[in-house]
Amino acid sequence: CYTSVYGHTKEAALYLCEKLKEKGETAEVFDLARCDMSEAVESAFRYGKLVLATTTYNGDMFPFMKDFIAHLVDHAYQNRTVALVENGSWAPTAANCMRNALSHLKNITYTENSVTITGAVNETVTEKLDALAEELCK
Repeated sequence: CYTSVYGHTKEAALYLCEKLKEKGETAEVFDLARCDMSEAVESAFRYGKLVLATTTYNGDMFPFMKDFIAHLVDHAYQNRTVALVENGSWAPTAANCMRNALSHLKNITYTENSVTITGAVNETVTEKLDALAEELCK
């Protein structure tokens, strides 16, 4: 699930989804600003792993991501693995904000690999996304 302002976080989410599919995994992508939120929440409960990718917005996460996470918390999302991808050119803080918002949930395991994008997707970012895809396929 992602939110994107200038399209770079979207690009990263789509890239990661393709990498997962290339490895034989089932993956869905939800643009939280444009999709049916209830479908995104339903899918989060369907899978054992969830990737949250968002931009830093006013020192926090983008509002649609905040709303999505509030739904997960309201429905006691638990016993899952979560990966975090943040984008922010001057002060990326979205990953910490997402982690804090999820902190009340039970048995949430975070991936060792998380990805920080500082603007556009580049070779360094794709290498980090590749490593995250590998970890998610374990």
